Amino acid sequence: MTLKDMRTNCGISQAELARISGINLRSLQDYEQGHKPIEGARGETLYRLSMALGVSIESILRDSCVHVDAYFKDERRSAERIMAYERAVNKKMATVVHFPIVCDDEHIDMSRIYPTKQRLVKSVIDQVRPDKRLNKLILFGSSITMRCCRDSDIDFAVGLADCSDLAKNEISEQIQTICDWNADILWLDRLVPSERVYMDIQKGMVLI
Repeated sequence: MTLKDMRTNCGISQAELARISGINLRSLQDYEQGHKPIEGARGETLYRLSMALGVSIESILRDSCVHVDAYFKDERRSAERIMAYERAVNKKMATVVHFPIVCDDEHIDMSRIYPTKQRLVKSVIDQVRPDKRLNKLILFGSSITMRCCRDSDIDFAVGLADCSDLAKNEISEQIQTICDWNADILWLDRLVPSERVYMDIQKGMVLI
C-alpha cells in the first residue's frame, strides 16, 4: 500500500492531508508521485504523516518508499529514527494531546480528538444533542490519544435522565448507526468507581 493508498483509504484529499499533518502540499505531492523518496524525509515529517493517517512510521517506510533496499541498507539509521519517534509518541500518550482540527464545533474543543475521528464524533454530537433524555456524553479511550488509528473503535460513556432499557436501546442505536456499529458504549449509571475503566472515563472529554 502506497502513501497515496493510505490517504485515499482515509477519505481525504492531498490538500486535507497537508493541512492536517502540517506538511507542505508540494512536498506531499512529490512523495506520492515518487519525485521525492519518502525514505529521505525528516523524522518529524514521517511522524506527522503517521499521526494524520493513523498508521505507524514503519508502515509508511515499508509500504511507500520506492527504493526499499536503498533505505534499509542503513538499518541502524532507520531503526534509530523509528524508535526516537515511538518514544516521543509514548511520552505524549500520558498527557493531554491537541491534534489538528479537521472539522470544528462551536461548543467542543475538537483539537482533543484524533483527526480521523473528528467528523464521526461531531455527527454523534449533532444527532444526540437535542435528545432531552441525555444529560452527559463523554468520549474516552484511544480517540483522544496517540494510540488511535484508522480502525480504532470509539468509546463513549453516556448518562441519561431516563435510564430505562428503551431509552438506552434508542440512544445506543443512534450512536452505533453513525459509527457503523464500531462504538463501545458504557452507561454511567452502571459504573462502579472501583472499576479501572471508571478512571479512564474520568480522564475523558465531556462532549455534552
